[in-house]
Amino acid sequence: MNVETRQMIEREIIAALAQAAISRGYSVAIDNGEELKPRTKSLEVILGQLMETDIDTMTVYDDAGDVLGWFLLVYGNDGWDVVADHTTGVAEGLMLDAEPVISKWERLYV
Repeated sequence: MNVETRQMIEREIIAALAQAAISRGYSVAIDNGEELKPRTKSLEVILGQLMETDIDTMTVYDDAGDVLGWFLLVYGNDGWDVVADHTTGVAEGLMLDAEPVISKWERLYV
């Protein structure tokens, strides 16, 4: 698979996770290991903050600013496996929401 296709798959999966969080009223912050970006409920902003480094952590917050969960995003593998790790609880629910997108790509490439 070429790099552009892999990155498109990674972005589509992350967009599904972020949109699931936003739809539930949560905000999201991206930490690329060098800088923690401000929390936002804008999918466009979130997607613009990705892939500045090889690994991002996407953290999900409630309106009080409490952490509800996180996703470790590792780029450069097969695309569909961009979520390398995540917490339990809220993050598991968001993974379930994104599962159709993840499964679509996994079925094509595994």
